[in-house]
Amino acid sequence: MEQARERESYFVLITNLMDAGKHPASSILGEYKQQSRVEARFSFLKKQSRVEALGYVLLMALLIATLLERRVRKNLEAEGTPIMIPGGIQCDRRSG
Repeated sequence: MEQARERESYFVLITNLMDAGKHPASSILGEYKQQSRVEARFSFLKKQSRVEALGYVLLMALLIATLLERRVRKNLEAEGTPIMIPGGIQCDRRSG
């Protein structure tokens, strides 16, 4: 009896997606129900210390990437090899 009642009950959602052909009600409901899973995965960020730790990890990654780029540029300069910059352009000017 309980299962039949659940199947026949209503779930009201309000959306601005008006094209029922592109966005059927079943897909909107499915997307809405998936939202809680995404929010649960980010729940670990709710503590200030975890956000700060993640910030430090990202900062360290940026520092390491910058140091690697600098080392590559210096080695290319020592070899006399030009640097390829976006657009496939060779550049002899070194920065960093």
